[in-house]
Amino acid sequence: MAPHQGNLFRALLIGVVIMGLILFIGTDLAPLFRETGEMVGLTFPEGYGEVFAWALALRWCPGCW
Repeated sequence: MAPHQGNLFRALLIGVVIMGLILFIGTDLAPLFRETGEMVGLTFPEGYGEVFAWALALRWCPGCW
């Protein structure tokens, strides 16, 4: 919380916005991860949804973790 000088409301608000952006990025990239997995030989059960890696979504935001 150091970047927000102790302002908990500001830290919470910015955290909610950043997490929302990360979820949107993950939703957008999930089909790409599944296609890549299938290209390298991974098999997914029938009805299995999309695949996503949280660490790659966070890479655009170096201070997020």
